[in-house]
Formats: sequence, C-alpha cells, structure tokens
Amino acid sequence: MIDITGIIVCIITLLFACFSTLLLPYLKLMLDDKKLQQLFYIARIAVDAAEQLGISKQIQDKFEYAKTQIEAILKEKGLKFDAFAIRLAIEAAVKNLDKK
Repeated sequence: MIDITGIIVCIITLLFACFSTLLLPYLKLMLDDKKLQQLFYIARIAVDAAEQLGISKQIQDKFEYAKTQIEAILKEKGLKFDAFAIRLAIEAAVKNLDKK
C-alpha cells in the first residue's frame, strides 16, 4: 500500500500558506475599515456637538472639545488611533458639516 501521509501534510501546509497570505490580510483590512468607519462616525457626532456648543458660547475651542470627546469615546470602546487620524476625522466631519 502507498503511504500518502506526506502528500496530505504537503496539501495542508499549502492550504495554510494560501490562507495566511491571501485571506488574513483581507480580513485585517476589513476590520481596519470598520474601525475607520467608527472613528468617522464618532468624529461627526463630536463635531456636531462642538458646533452647537460653540454657537451657544458654552465652549471656546471647538476643535479641542471635539478631539477630547473623540479620544474619550475611543478609549471607552478600546479603539486606538493616533492624533493624526483623529485630526483628519475631525477635518472630514467639519467639511461634511459645511455641506449641510
């Protein structure tokens, strides 16, 4: 009888290699995209709140208020973004606010 154990091990190894090189980066990209969508959603809400508080003169620096609120919400949800990404999210939310 022919021993096919080596062939089966080789096929399983090949399948794992394909999975780790093709599918894992795609799944990571999808998770990162979801995190970015959450960041932009949170930024939009924080910018809207900062705008309303700024209009009523309850806060002086709308950017700093929005940034502080976003950082607090991200920390609460266990999400980590650098200051540059948060700044870009705020700027994008302000641009969308201008379109309204």
